[in-house]
Amino acid sequence: MRNKESVQLCIFDLDGVITDTAKYHYAAWRSISKELGYELTESANEKLKGVSRYQSLQQILIWAERSLSKEATEHLLDKKNKTYLNLIESLCPQDVLPGVKFFVEHLKENGIFVTIGSASKNANNILEKLNMMDDFDLVVDGHMVKHSKPNPEVFLLSCQAFDVAARHTVVFEDSYKGIGAARTAKMHVIGIGNPANLPEDVVVWESFEAKTIDDMIEGIKYS
Repeated sequence: MRNKESVQLCIFDLDGVITDTAKYHYAAWRSISKELGYELTESANEKLKGVSRYQSLQQILIWAERSLSKEATEHLLDKKNKTYLNLIESLCPQDVLPGVKFFVEHLKENGIFVTIGSASKNANNILEKLNMMDDFDLVVDGHMVKHSKPNPEVFLLSCQAFDVAARHTVVFEDSYKGIGAARTAKMHVIGIGNPANLPEDVVVWESFEAKTIDDMIEGIKYS
């Protein structure tokens, strides 16, 4: 039986966990896809969650049956990011998902480290808009990793920073690849969002509202 003391670190994905920026990524990638003659559906977009910008474009190129030069690839990556940044310009503290702020504060009050583990290279920018930079002990983002999810590097860096073993770590994720990364690292994981979009064998919270450490301990009991 696990207890509060056995959890020393909680790692949060950003997009779709702290705030709903997933819809902006979808809009930006859909625009790029149309330029490539491909219609990106919402279901296909689910497979891009937790994936780096470069690898997302590579997947879209496969679906579109297209290939691009290095220069054209860089151009589309830059264009996608600019489109995304324009879309999130209006983000503000009210866009933090329900219950997140309380839950993060609840963890910190109980001596648990809290970090961000995200493939996004815009994580700091987003957290600043949400007024949540000071809520996290560390932000590990796409600038700091060589391998994107499902490689667990983005999570393992948080463990290394605070000298916490994976077995004492809980990850909150909204994607298959993120959950896979946590499991590869031998960390506990709780899915966030719609259960239909996540593995059947993971405990899923549809939101953080009214959640406590006790709920977390119960959620990871069999993970």
